[in-house]
Amino acid sequence: MPGTKIPEAERREQILRAAVAVATNVGLAGVTVRLVAAEAGVSVGLVLFHFATMDGLRDALLDWLLEHVLRLDLERARAQLGTAHERLLALLAEELAAGDGLRPEIGLLLEFWVQSGRQPAVRERLRQALAAYTAVFESLLSDALAPVAPPAGLADALVRSVLGLGLELLVTAEPRDVSAHLEAVRRLLDAMTSPV
Repeated sequence: MPGTKIPEAERREQILRAAVAVATNVGLAGVTVRLVAAEAGVSVGLVLFHFATMDGLRDALLDWLLEHVLRLDLERARAQLGTAHERLLALLAEELAAGDGLRPEIGLLLEFWVQSGRQPAVRERLRQALAAYTAVFESLLSDALAPVAPPAGLADALVRSVLGLGLELLVTAEPRDVSAHLEAVRRLLDAMTSPV
């Protein structure tokens, strides 16, 4: 007797989460449709129905990782209560804290980045995602520092600190205390907006 039919979007998500689990265990190079199907508890045919090929599955996995790790919603960030400074600091705190729960995903994004040297299309997708991620910080910095324009590269520095702390997670097992980092950013913002 057949089981309950799961909506296609849910099934696709189930398969992608299984692909994350498999890639975390065996690395991107070791991912196969058969391993993903077994992890998801579905047939190989069902994986191929959703992704057509192994390359299609790998592309969807990269999209899923970018969506879950490097996507920020500017309107949601601006809708938070508080001053522009507080909204920026809240987003930074949220991103820094999220890293602890995203260790496998960060590791897989790093693997994609390493492979991107041989795959220009992957490199371009990573570049675009990082540019969109940085643009949210740039917008919030503009809000926080108005009417003064943020110094060139400040949003990049904030994003690099988030990414750097994310990479640090891959080599250390301890949760991070990011309060000193956030306090330094708060002091910098205050100094930039204080009258001379």
